[in-house]
Amino acid sequence: MIRWFTLHPIAANILMALIICAGIFATQSIRTEVIPQVQVDWLQVNIPFPGMSSHGIETQGVEQLERRIMALNGVDDVTTTIQQGQLQMQVMLNALAAKDAGIKSDVRALIDALDRPKGALSPTVFQVRIEPAVAALAIKGPHEYQDLQALSEKLKRELERLPEVGDVSFYHPSEQEATILLNINALKRFGLSAAEVGQVLRAGRQSFDVGAFEEQGISYRLLTDTSESLVSQIGNPIIRQYPNGTQVFLSDVSTIVLPTFTQGHRFNGENAVLLAVKSSRTTGLVELSNRLKQFMVEVDPILPRGVSLDVWQDTSKYYKARVEILIENGFYGFLLLFVILTLSLQWRFAFWVSLGIPVAFLGGFIVLWMTGYTLNMVSLFAFILVLGILVDDAVIVGDSIYSQQIKWLLKKQRSPLLPPYHEAAVQGVKIVVQPVVVAALTTMIMFVPLLFLPGDEGRMLRAIPAVVIATLAFSLIESLLILPAHLRNAVPVIPSPKKDVKLNSFQKGLNDFKEECVACVQWNCRHPWLMQAVFIGFFAFMMFVLASGGVRYSFFAKIEGDLAVAQVSMVEGASQSDLDAVLNRLEATALDIQQEHKHDPDTAQIKNVLRKHMPRVSGAALMGQVAIEMSTAGSRETPAEAVALAWKEAVGEIPGVDSLTIQTSLNPERNSTSFYLTSLSRQNLEQGALALGDWLRQQAGVESVELNGAQLQQQVVFDVNAYGRSLGLSPQDLAQQVRVILAEEVLYDLQTPTGQIPVKMKVSSADGVQSLRDLARIPIMTPQGQSLSLGDVATLKRDRRPLDITRHQGIPSVQVIINRTSDRAGQYWAGPLWRADLERQIQNHFQGIEFVKNMFQQEQKQIEEYLIVSFALALFCMYALMSIVLKSYWMPLLIIYAVPFGLAGAVIGHWVMHLPFTLYSMIGAFAVSGIVVNDNLVLLDRFHQRRDTGEPIMSAIVGAVSDRVRAVALTTITTVLGMVPLVLETSIQSQFLKPMAVSLAFGITTATLVTLFLVPATLALFSKRLQFDPN
Repeated sequence: MIRWFTLHPIAANILMALIICAGIFATQSIRTEVIPQVQVDWLQVNIPFPGMSSHGIETQGVEQLERRIMALNGVDDVTTTIQQGQLQMQVMLNALAAKDAGIKSDVRALIDALDRPKGALSPTVFQVRIEPAVAALAIKGPHEYQDLQALSEKLKRELERLPEVGDVSFYHPSEQEATILLNINALKRFGLSAAEVGQVLRAGRQSFDVGAFEEQGISYRLLTDTSESLVSQIGNPIIRQYPNGTQVFLSDVSTIVLPTFTQGHRFNGENAVLLAVKSSRTTGLVELSNRLKQFMVEVDPILPRGVSLDVWQDTSKYYKARVEILIENGFYGFLLLFVILTLSLQWRFAFWVSLGIPVAFLGGFIVLWMTGYTLNMVSLFAFILVLGILVDDAVIVGDSIYSQQIKWLLKKQRSPLLPPYHEAAVQGVKIVVQPVVVAALTTMIMFVPLLFLPGDEGRMLRAIPAVVIATLAFSLIESLLILPAHLRNAVPVIPSPKKDVKLNSFQKGLNDFKEECVACVQWNCRHPWLMQAVFIGFFAFMMFVLASGGVRYSFFAKIEGDLAVAQVSMVEGASQSDLDAVLNRLEATALDIQQEHKHDPDTAQIKNVLRKHMPRVSGAALMGQVAIEMSTAGSRETPAEAVALAWKEAVGEIPGVDSLTIQTSLNPERNSTSFYLTSLSRQNLEQGALALGDWLRQQAGVESVELNGAQLQQQVVFDVNAYGRSLGLSPQDLAQQVRVILAEEVLYDLQTPTGQIPVKMKVSSADGVQSLRDLARIPIMTPQGQSLSLGDVATLKRDRRPLDITRHQGIPSVQVIINRTSDRAGQYWAGPLWRADLERQIQNHFQGIEFVKNMFQQEQKQIEEYLIVSFALALFCMYALMSIVLKSYWMPLLIIYAVPFGLAGAVIGHWVMHLPFTLYSMIGAFAVSGIVVNDNLVLLDRFHQRRDTGEPIMSAIVGAVSDRVRAVALTTITTVLGMVPLVLETSIQSQFLKPMAVSLAFGITTATLVTLFLVPATLALFSKRLQFDPN
């Protein structure tokens, strides 16, 4: 086939044209998104228990439910969180069970068997799908929230009509409610209970079909109409009517408060409502972003005075930044390869060899489109990665063709009776076809395990091996079938003093390097043990650097973002006004920082400031956020972390704040470390968790510690006394009546132009429960219709109990979250060492308590174990392939022996550049391993060819290096220089790519030294000792 394509260049051109056309079509058709959409490997279970305490819920058969779920086939882990009135479970599944729809039905069947209060909402069981919004549209202005909300509802309907838009929802929607404030004294005066008031109001809102009648042959349905949608139409209903005609109205026992908005947003100092916009299944990320901007222009003329639209967190900017990096590095890589090959070979050789890069890229786009992958930050990362390994095939084949054509021209000067000139190109390909194909296959084998990475993060990374394998396959096609046809008639330039001086200078430099390299190889072959000592010493130094912590290991990379998000949690007992004051202070400081950078648009750091309240869970602390959005331009060199530090210093200490954390990475959960403590004794567990929390807060690098499931809260426990039981009251009766007053129960919803408004009922602040004495005054209605105080029919006592309860694998647990500092001391809590130290601390000081990893740590361990096993299996498969090609069992071991030194170079590169070794570093190291195998396989194959002709061992070793040194040097120079701009790049957007680029640049440099010096010396050493027989 190689000969046929070489002899039929039209066929080669048609094949290339098909790849280019199909690739261009694929790039236009493939969908774009910021991150791959992933359905996670766990089920989220929500079970309502209205009116029940967390302790009470735990006694409702939760432990039996957990054990039955854990017994299901495919369930790996169960974590339970119990809050007031609700139980939540995370059911971790293995990869096979996650795809089985039947597992949801099995879990739901077990949940339905639970004993729950009457009238409780149905449980929900669902699998979370990671599908982020493209952007949030901010409707802002100096108007009330009600007006902005009504306008947002109209704009939401307009957006939903656009074909590019998939889903529109309110981004952390502002809450509004109407409140009926009860007067306790008035209830007592009329002998009413809060439960009776609530029952009357609910009944008045229900519509009933009460039958039908006919009139003049027409049938009519008779319905009650209670469809008021205005708050004023809550009216003043009759609560009770006595036999003497006396009536008690709602206004006699309560006050109605009109709807007010809570937890509203503020955008750049103005009230705002935000709409989160997702793309449709057929619309790309950038396309929707452009359409959203066009929509803003279209509706701008019809907006009320003072109202404007803005965009918050347009995620297409991340995608565009990766595309810019890919295009920039691809262009420079192509240009660099072309220039170097032009100087070393000839411009025609350089052009056709360099053209292999875009052809292989377009082939990769074809495979992505056909297999359903999308273009996103991960797949674009893969294309940037593969830039460093694509040039090998074309350079090796092109250099071999060039060498054969030079030999043909030199022989022609001595003998005109030679085969046709194009046979030199065919011969050049045939010499290297076997090692090139096997080398490409071995590189693919290195990446095949990544196609099956377990866990959520693993599935998000599967586009990387898909891109690498596809582009390598098309690179092979281009190098073996298309390139020879283009070079068949190329005439190499034989160096001559009369020709171009610059060309001869570069080629002379390569020849000088070749001669020096050959001389070194000859010396190394005479002193092979010295070479072993040098490289083993280098490897030992790498191990020392790792052991001493010189290179920090962080599996899940911290990706620099363009957001600084300050999250505030208030102390227990803080009011809404206290939280507002803190958020005002954070917002004002952020706006001041924004003004400082506003005057210079070229270096502007801060674009927008968003403030929002966080939804409050009953009994939990008040929380809020203020976020700063920074520029994503390449000119921004100030890290978000530096802005966050300046912001925090400017804010200073704030009284009443329990915790203030500022996250700056795209994956903020990775800035904290968490684990579980478990024990069969909850009392022992809570005491141990509180003591451990106090100890952790004193450790260096710990900013704050959160204990979920061990935070004790003052509570009042009441039970029916003897007098109450004699009146027929039960604990359920008391709980229902007290809950109506204290729990701010939602009676019904009103549909208004600004959305659904819940109508709540609670005690007025003047009559609110501020003490145990006030609680005892709450009116309770007996079955006989008598109104008594709670203190008359129940005993009340103070107690301390956990607000939330957590359970792990069916055992009581406490989740410990360590928020670490950003300095060097904080990095200790990001590495692997703290777990072993902490486990020893727990074993020594907290008997009966066990340390359990969280699901992220379990997933990390699972991926690490998978990578170790799959890497070993990949090495075995590579060994098998190379054994067949080299016709030897022991020669492939030389290549396997060389692989760790390439990895050592990658690690040393991180040490030199002061970078952490991350998952992206590992992927770069995988690519380095493929290149090590590629270069050494071609070298050993050439050695084998020379030995087959009867050449002596030492001569064959030196000759093989001499034949391959130019190709190895050219691939190293082009790859490393192509990575240098990325390594030296200072823009924020390129920082997460640096570990990969450093692995490639330093790893390939080390691999070249291993190929040219270590492998020949080792080959000489073992060839002598084994008395090498080529057969």
